[in-house]
Amino acid sequence: MKSFRLPNHATLPLMAAGLLWNVLFIRGDAATDAIIGAAAGYLFIWSIREVYIRTRNIEAIGLGDAKFLAAAGAWLGWQTLPFILLTASVSALIIVTFQSLTNRKIDSKTAIPFGPYLCIGFWTLWSAKYVVI
Repeated sequence: MKSFRLPNHATLPLMAAGLLWNVLFIRGDAATDAIIGAAAGYLFIWSIREVYIRTRNIEAIGLGDAKFLAAAGAWLGWQTLPFILLTASVSALIIVTFQSLTNRKIDSKTAIPFGPYLCIGFWTLWSAKYVVI
């Protein structure tokens, strides 16, 4: 959260592990869903980033977020991406609202790292799929 970075040495092996898990152990449609999930996760964040850069000339979201969402898609498949993003967004809104109520100044120029909230979304859905039965 301090550096606002999701490093490649964390996101890329996570993505590779998710793809390998689904290709080697789950197989069938899960492998296809994982490949589509990785591509769709990356492209979704990348496209938001590009639109924002072109319209506001500000880099508001990094490619580490795109790689992390790609990793989440690789593990859980493309169908879970909307729920990961919803969980991440709601988590961010709750925490940022709480911070603003505790006298932290938050305005339209305040930088808020999205990666930790993507982690919450990914962990929640991963737990629902692999831990909770």
